[in-house]
Amino acid sequence: MQILKPQLTPELTEHVKGAEGEKPSIADLEKEIAKRDRWIDQRDRRIDKLEQENEWLRREIEKLQQAAKRQAAPFSRREPKRNPKQRGRKASERYGRDERIVPTAADRPNCGGAGTAALPGLPEGDEAGSS
Repeated sequence: MQILKPQLTPELTEHVKGAEGEKPSIADLEKEIAKRDRWIDQRDRRIDKLEQENEWLRREIEKLQQAAKRQAAPFSRREPKRNPKQRGRKASERYGRDERIVPTAADRPNCGGAGTAALPGLPEGDEAGSS
């Protein structure tokens, strides 16, 4: 980038003139030029930053549009979980098969015959055959 030294223009001299309308000194003009150069540098840096952000946003839009095109089903995820839970029932005694031991009439000599055995867990007086 070529640095050009600004020329003395009427607009610049009008802006820097003193209170009495006298011509500005060279030092005043150089200060004004330095001030404008700093402002221009800040503006250029801001423009560069915004151009980079604009390019990044364009790439993100493109990624999202492509992801929307290849979505297989409404339940598919963009990124899988890092540590997903294991599917299905847990394998342990607590979650194992429910094995209940139901006594038969032969196991209970005082019960009174088949079909009248009380099931474990029921209050006394409730019989298996009564509904």
